[in-house]
Amino acid sequence: MKPFGWAIIGPGPIAHKFAEAVTRLDGATLTRIQGRDLARASAFADQWCRDSAVSGQTNPRATDNIDLVLADPAVDAVYIATPHAFHAGAIRRCLEAGKPVLCEKPLVTDAVRAGELIAFSRQRGVFLMEAVWTRFLPIYAQVRQWLQSGEIGAVRSMQSSFCFNAPFNPASRLFDPAQAGG
Repeated sequence: MKPFGWAIIGPGPIAHKFAEAVTRLDGATLTRIQGRDLARASAFADQWCRDSAVSGQTNPRATDNIDLVLADPAVDAVYIATPHAFHAGAIRRCLEAGKPVLCEKPLVTDAVRAGELIAFSRQRGVFLMEAVWTRFLPIYAQVRQWLQSGEIGAVRSMQSSFCFNAPFNPASRLFDPAQAGG
């Protein structure tokens, strides 16, 4: 049986975590890496696409051309980890090509565009999901059961936050409005 082939669009820091997870899964492999910077995409592919590295050459699995990724029959699904401002365009291209998408959060930067892409995904019959792994933690099933049974009473308010310390760097995607901030 052929391994399930993942492509990564956007070989940045968070994509390394995804790549590490994929390489630990039986039956899954990293097939293609696409980035705006071919040298960076090649270095990423050299690290994670071990079966396709060619000694002394640019990794044949790395590209700066999304069309090559989407035309590759070995790519079964795509993980998108570009800066937020570029998610929508990459998602649409993948869905048009019939490639299922797992996109880093946020899916897109506004509700209108999210609705359009969800509708397009449904119309095309192609899977689309925001990469919110916490949704699959077992505690959520337990909390749902508590809420449905009334065991903990009615919820009157909720507060949640997710944050991390990021020193100011105006060139960082986190602080650059053109990349939708972070």
